[in-house]
Amino acid sequence: ADEPVILHREDDRLRGAVLGDLDPTRPGREAVTAGYTHRLTVLASAPGGWHPVFVHQDSDTLHHVAKGEFDGDPATAEIVAVGFSGNVTVLRLAGRPR
Repeated sequence: ADEPVILHREDDRLRGAVLGDLDPTRPGREAVTAGYTHRLTVLASAPGGWHPVFVHQDSDTLHHVAKGEFDGDPATAEIVAVGFSGNVTVLRLAGRPR
């Protein structure tokens, strides 16, 4: 069996992660994490490893993150995150600066 690969270590507990081609405008795959830090973090594959970029700060702990189709464009994916703030946050990654 393959050895596990740690892509990123967060400062506090994580509650969810999504993996895949979340930004089709860029080469490679991405991951998004959500958790007790209140942040959505995009991990992008790059030479030398995976690099984290914080793309959203919620007012409270995030509890779940998922990938879905929200805007009607099947060529893009949206990320939805929910947590203890009561917010439902939808974020489109395509073309966002990193």
